Amino acid sequence: MKQELLNSAEMFPGWLTEWIIAQNIPLWGAADLRDSSTPQDEKGATFPFGLSLIFPLNPQIMAGIRCGPNQPYADEYAIWNFHLDDRWKKIYVAIVCAV
Repeated sequence: MKQELLNSAEMFPGWLTEWIIAQNIPLWGAADLRDSSTPQDEKGATFPFGLSLIFPLNPQIMAGIRCGPNQPYADEYAIWNFHLDDRWKKIYVAIVCAV
């Protein structure tokens, strides 16, 4: 397991880790998908790596959910979804500029 973690660290560029931290993204993860079956892009290439970004929703709003999403949850989700879209656009530009 330790060797797998070391290999993962070597595959994920340090500059991207630093960039994600600088963007105040509280929780994120990267995955090696090379041995997984992933969809193909428009050129027929599969996706060798995955990146997830997570922003926690307001705990008071989450505590108020009893039976499915409610309006305060939908409003909070819309706000954070906007922030995620913004971060993904910035990550895309950072990666394209780095390659």
